[in-house]
Amino acid sequence: MGERGVVFDVRPKRVSLFVPARVDLALGGNWPRFPHEIENVAAAAEIARLAGAPVAAIERAVAEFTPLPHRLALVGTRRGVHFYDDSKATNIGATLKSLEAFDEPVILLAGGVGKGVDFGTLAQAAGKLRLVIAYGESAAEVEAALAGKAPVARAAGFADAFALAAERARRGTWFCSPRRVRASMSSAATRTAAGDSSSC
Repeated sequence: MGERGVVFDVRPKRVSLFVPARVDLALGGNWPRFPHEIENVAAAAEIARLAGAPVAAIERAVAEFTPLPHRLALVGTRRGVHFYDDSKATNIGATLKSLEAFDEPVILLAGGVGKGVDFGTLAQAAGKLRLVIAYGESAAEVEAALAGKAPVARAAGFADAFALAAERARRGTWFCSPRRVRASMSSAATRTAAGDSSSC
């Protein structure tokens, strides 16, 4: 080939350095999992290469990297439903990028304080949305923006939104932005043990 650089393929989870010989970076375990994470690995590897980092150091950094919290982090699985914390996705663009990562249908909890964002942009991912549960101060905005574009249900607050999602969830992916997902999962498990069949 003769040229230097990085080549990546998101679906097979492959990132290769050409320096100029080909070096395949070891990608395994629970990270990277999603297409945008593969893109991030490729970008970081190329920046490191251009800065003069040794190939061995790049390989080691990729192999040993631990994902940061609240960035599309899988926090648990119950009855075939996967719970993700993506609370760092505080804008619509980041949320759309996260939704692109899933092949399965998603239940999205959206709302809180909207800060003037255009929730209608979420309609771009309508094909990925099994249900959007709108809650908090922005619930009415979310519902109005997605009317006729994606299924929407209303909830008063996060606890109610989580309970509704638990009731509607089926096997597949449950995408959940707020950080309280871990505590809510524990609460759901407690209710299940007590005989509440509506928990996920």
